Amino acid sequence: MLVKRVLNRHRRSKVPTLRCGHELPPRCSQRYKAKCSVCGSFWDLDALGSEGRYDASYPKLRSHYDPAIGANKVRTLKSWLSELGIDLSPLTVCEVGFGGAHCLKFLYDDSREVFGIETIAENIEHAGRIGISGANLFLAHALPPALSAKIDLWLFQDSFEHLTCPDTFMEWLSTNSSERSRLLLVAPAAESISERLLGRIWPHKLADHTFHWTKRGLVDFMARRNFHLVTKFRPVKYISVMTIIAHLMHKSGRKGGLPEKWRSLSFLNLRFRVNIGEMGLLFRSGA
Repeated sequence: MLVKRVLNRHRRSKVPTLRCGHELPPRCSQRYKAKCSVCGSFWDLDALGSEGRYDASYPKLRSHYDPAIGANKVRTLKSWLSELGIDLSPLTVCEVGFGGAHCLKFLYDDSREVFGIETIAENIEHAGRIGISGANLFLAHALPPALSAKIDLWLFQDSFEHLTCPDTFMEWLSTNSSERSRLLLVAPAAESISERLLGRIWPHKLADHTFHWTKRGLVDFMARRNFHLVTKFRPVKYISVMTIIAHLMHKSGRKGGLPEKWRSLSFLNLRFRVNIGEMGLLFRSGA
């Protein structure tokens, strides 16, 4: 027992500050987790040593530009907005981490005004190719202090967990939010049933997912920034066999993405509705 305590103390000394903001030292009770003692959010110690790269290879590896995958993403987003009763038409919307830009194009067509933020320059170029004006598209490391309009709805679709400095980003986000701005966030849920059961083979345990949030971790983090939970929902997604294969290839570390000759196979477009340990949260700013 004494040896175990000494080893845990040594491991904690090498762990970065928890992104959830709780100040108690993390617990290292499992081999690959440095876990918040308050909310259960955790650093994936495996991923800390092998963080993924956000460059032109990233969307290729995950088939982000594929129109069939994009159609499923749009159908998924529409179902969430319908469930939450969100009418886009009067809103100024910003999608953070828009990837292949298929949902951004839907937002662009259906909202009053749309902004998009990306880490990968090639994703911004792709957004332009599918008809989205580049005037409101920004690289995450080169954001203007103030956008040309205040944002009514912020959208994070599997992107918040990628933020390396969520504190800094939320300061900027708050400055650019309208008085009663909402924030729609979908992310992998630490301590979900699938995460606890699957452990290291959990689909969301990836090299670019270094920090995994629990619902409590996110609710506490947002409340300290004056964004309060309005409702939670179970974000079921429409995904195809192609998406599953691309994800497995990415998780296994295989380079090059899905071979082009496979894309003509009709069974790859078979579609399922799934949720493998993801949470959906809607926040609103103000008291």
